[in-house]
Amino acid sequence: MATTSTKDELNNLPMLLGTSNYPLWIKRMEGYLAHKKLDSVLANDPGLDPAARIREQLRESAYIIGTKLSDRIYNGIVRGTANTNGYELWTKIKRMYGQGTTHNNQRAIARWNYLCYDGDLTIFIEQVESCLAQFDAISFDLPEKTICGTIIAKIAEKRKGITDPLISNIELMENSDLLLETLRDIANHDDATHHKPNHAEKQATALSSNGQTRPPPRCKNRVHNPEANHTEENCWALHPEKRPVRNPKATANNTAPTQPSSSSYERPAFANCTV
Repeated sequence: MATTSTKDELNNLPMLLGTSNYPLWIKRMEGYLAHKKLDSVLANDPGLDPAARIREQLRESAYIIGTKLSDRIYNGIVRGTANTNGYELWTKIKRMYGQGTTHNNQRAIARWNYLCYDGDLTIFIEQVESCLAQFDAISFDLPEKTICGTIIAKIAEKRKGITDPLISNIELMENSDLLLETLRDIANHDDATHHKPNHAEKQATALSSNGQTRPPPRCKNRVHNPEANHTEENCWALHPEKRPVRNPKATANNTAPTQPSSSSYERPAFANCTV
């Protein structure tokens, strides 16, 4: 039975919704389970007849993990003995969401390629870190030079003034952590000085967008796009029953004819007659 302290701690952990937030979820859960000294029991197969202490740890870890699974995915994960076997439950979750399958790899690469710097350096850094976390979650090895080169190329489209000095720094271009720290310092300076894009940056923005605003990514075929501007729980592609019903527009068939006003009248035929 979980103590009050454990329940309070669990309230601060994210709920696993699916692929979209798995990278964040797995890191937070790994840290918490290590804090509870349950990481070793999840890393090693306990076998068919584990010791009493191991069985207790398996039950406790299964309870903790199970409470952080959303209702939508719970039944598909918790089956059979997984309800009381943390090792079995943990292994299945990592197999479903953390393996470098073709789908997971393509999803992570597509999100990485879709990165776009829109003028807010802080938001861009957060998006980069989220993409890198997704690569880590599926053990996808992306070379440091490729990471740094992509980051610089994305920013250079609109702010060559800050990227040109960075390109010549070999140490920065081979260490993504160091590069992101440097960019974060620049972002903090932008926030402190209320940076506004200069004429060259505005021109670069206009040229890169061709005067058009990129439409938000769409979800289709019952698949949620993590880049969409809504959550997985509110995705109409996954939950068509949540799509609001719109009232039909007024047409010639359902619009009542306009009645003449009381002040207008037809001129009788005899009124045109003259003597």
